[in-house]
Parts: sequence; structure tokens; C-alpha cells
Amino acid sequence: MSPALLPTLWAQALVGLARDYEAERAGPSLPLWSNLLRIVDAEGIALRDAPRLARLSRRAMGPLLGSGEARGLVVIDRSAGGRRATVHLTAAGGAARDGGRAGLARTEAAWAGRFGQPLARLRDGLEDLAGRFDLELPHFPMVYGPADARITGGWSVAGHGQDWRPVARDGTGTADGLPLAALLSQALVAFAIDVESEPAAGLPLLTASVLVSIGDEGVPEARLPPVVAWRPAPGTITGGPGALGRGKVVRLTAGGRERCDRYLALAAAVEGHWRVRFGAGLIDALRPATEAIAGGLDPGLPPYVVVPWIGGMFSVHGAGDG
Repeated sequence: MSPALLPTLWAQALVGLARDYEAERAGPSLPLWSNLLRIVDAEGIALRDAPRLARLSRRAMGPLLGSGEARGLVVIDRSAGGRRATVHLTAAGGAARDGGRAGLARTEAAWAGRFGQPLARLRDGLEDLAGRFDLELPHFPMVYGPADARITGGWSVAGHGQDWRPVARDGTGTADGLPLAALLSQALVAFAIDVESEPAAGLPLLTASVLVSIGDEGVPEARLPPVVAWRPAPGTITGGPGALGRGKVVRLTAGGRERCDRYLALAAAVEGHWRVRFGAGLIDALRPATEAIAGGLDPGLPPYVVVPWIGGMFSVHGAGDG
């Protein structure tokens, strides 16, 4: 078998980290903490600034704010008018923000003890890599919107969707000291942007990664994330009864296999381009460090990061019930 692509390894590491973080139940789900509570300071923020601060589209930010309001974690003050509306943490939201930060730090410290030098090498490499990106990127991967599994809503940064605006990175070294989850997220999102910027891609990285995980043998439908969370392309999958008629098994069509092959070739080309752009030494050092960590995690972890909307909460598929 050919070695796993870097985004596959990064995704498994991020899902494993989210699983361990959420097992503590010390705070809100990792996507909600990373992309909402983390960005709201004690004085509050302007509502219009929330997508920029989280590096998300307005379409993705809306449900996050709705979840925070519904759970009593944030309030939106519109009394000064639409463009002057502000977002504030409630007392519960402040406690959840602080609890999430502490819980994530404990989880990463536990991983440092568990994985030792490979984790230190991974962190150092990801800090170096993310610090070289042209853009600031989200601290947990979120797609463009409920009906669009792409990151930018367009095929390139230059042609991004109207609800997503790139945020330029302010110099190198800006990734130093970020949580490991944020570093993994930025690497995954940057890779997705490069894949999706290629006209031949045909599929968002998320959709392609889920399809590749199905393989020729198919998988039980119950093991896959909800279809609405990853939007399979028409004609790529088919369903049928499992062994002894138990459950439903999802399989790739011939068209689905062709799309997977195209994605694997394109993703491998992007990884090769990164070796030129960021340095072969850096990219080549990231691989064994990530492989060592992914190899020590539950082999059943999904090789992709999907954040479905479940009961008013943003929970990572494969990380538990959030």
C-alpha cells in the first residue's frame, strides 16, 4: 500500500485529540470552543468581525452563534443597530471558554507524556509550517456552509465565495505557541484550499476524503458521517444490504472510484508542491512524526474531520457525542 497522505494523518491526529479532549467534558465541543468562544474577549466583539476573527465564512459563523445563544453561552446585542451589533459572553460562556482552554491544555500535556519526541517534532514542524502560510486559518476546520463542503466556497482563494474573506497572515512566527489542535487545523485547511483551487479537483477535500475511506469493499452506512455533513457528489456512492441482510452498506460506484483516483493523484501532487514551496526537509520531517502519533491512536478513527450539526451542538464525527 502507498503511504497515507499527510492530510489523512493530520485528520486522524486531530480527531484523536478531539476525542480525548471531549472525553474530559471540561468544556464545550472543540469546534464550538475554537471557532466561537475562543474569539470573544471580556469586552465582547463586533458581530460583523466574528467571521474574520474565526477565519470562517459568514455562513458557517451563523450556526455557531445560534448554538452559542441557544446554550446560553453568548448574547448578541443589536440595540445600537445592525452594523454596531456586538457579541458578548455570558457568565456561563466565560466559564466554558476558560474550561475549554484548560481542558485542551491538559489534553495536549497528556499527549506530550504519551507520545514524547514525535509530538514535540510534530508541534515544532507545524508551527514552522503554519507560520509560513500566506493566510490566517481557522483553529478547527469548518466548511463554507451547510450546503457547501468546500472551505472557501470557490475554486481558489482569488475566486472565493462571497461569504468568505481571506485574512492575511501578519508575518512569520505567528503560529508559535498555538494549541496543537489549531496547528493541525491550519495545516488541513491550507491543504484543502490548495486541493480545491485546482480546476481538476472536482470534489472538496472533505468529500473526497470520505469517499476514499469507503474503499472497494464498502462500509456500513452507520460508520459514515451524516450525508448532509459531507455532500457526496451525485453518482459516486450506492447503497445495498449488508451481510445476512443486516443494515445498509455504502459502496463506491465506478464514477466514485474514478473520482477517488483523481483526488489521490491531485493530493499527492499538492504534497509534492508543498515540498518545493516549504522545503522538502520540513515536509519530510512532518510525515514520520505524524505517522508515529496516528499509529498510536485507535485504528478506527476516521481519516477526515467532519463536524455535523447534532442536537444544537457541533460535535466531531468519530470523537464521541460532544
